[in-house]
Amino acid sequence: EDIAKDPQLQSFIEIETQRQRFQQLVHGL
Repeated sequence: EDIAKDPQLQSFIEIETQRQRFQQLVHGL
C-alpha cells in the first residue's frame, strides 16, 4: 500500500513540512 499516493495525506505532509521549515527559520533568528 502506497500511502504517499493519497492526495489528502500528501497535502497534509506538505503543510507539516512547510510548518516545520518555518519554525526552524523562526528559531534561527
